[in-house]
Amino acid sequence: MKYLRYLPLAIIVFGYSLAMRLIAFIFKAMHWPDAQMLEMISVTGIIASFFAILALSNKTGLGPVLGKPFNVLPQPFKIMLTMGGVIALLGVLFRIQHWVGSSQMIIVGFGTLAVVLIITARKLAEKIRSIIMKK
Repeated sequence: MKYLRYLPLAIIVFGYSLAMRLIAFIFKAMHWPDAQMLEMISVTGIIASFFAILALSNKTGLGPVLGKPFNVLPQPFKIMLTMGGVIALLGVLFRIQHWVGSSQMIIVGFGTLAVVLIITARKLAEKIRSIIMKK
């Protein structure tokens, strides 16, 4: 099972690509330059790593572990994930209405989500590595 060592790497790439996608949304919402380039790179990374994870998890039997990725997070990170999502959605709604404070809410909300996704990917990769080492 030589391909098992690539599964944690694919999970980390997936997490970083999701985080980059959130950052690309911040760039797009703020009308900053290079938003489209970030979107293209992040979507490419998400698609490539998703199919790699799908193929590797089917071959290794680790599908149940990968099916619940947020179970590896402690409770404070789950709260951060929820609060980041709420703040990001409120920021988007504020942006649609052109209300004051939308930029800061979007940056804080999606920034928090990006950090939690990176931490989740790393913790999930560590869990997969420990399962692989036991086999």
